[in-house]
Amino acid sequence: MRPLRSLLIMPANRADMLAKAPTYGADALVFDLEDSVPIAEKPKARVLAREYIEKHRADNAIYARVNSLQTGMIEDDLDAVVTDGLLGIRLTKAESAEGIRELDRMLTELEKKRGLKEGAIGIGPSLESAKGVWCL
Repeated sequence: MRPLRSLLIMPANRADMLAKAPTYGADALVFDLEDSVPIAEKPKARVLAREYIEKHRADNAIYARVNSLQTGMIEDDLDAVVTDGLLGIRLTKAESAEGIRELDRMLTELEKKRGLKEGAIGIGPSLESAKGVWCL
């Protein structure tokens, strides 16, 4: 796999942005399900992200930026985007090794359930607080 020099992050509830994203030449596309998506739009964002991943998996390096474990929304995010073609999960507001292990457990369970190779989907934690930097 070649190194990723550029990531294009876009709100997954915006079908127009998802459609145009590959034209900008970024090394990877990151579909944001977190802060850039209003709560009322999250179900729509999950559907659009999954549809895009399934349709364009061979054409793009695709990642998903999911809601943090503390929100109670991560299960729905993962259920929507864990599919063949997703290369990784960007875990927002990561604050502990235990949280990353919990995400790994959740991903492993979904990978097995969906017939994907265990460990096929990577994890990229985002450290967004002093606690996250200190603990990780």
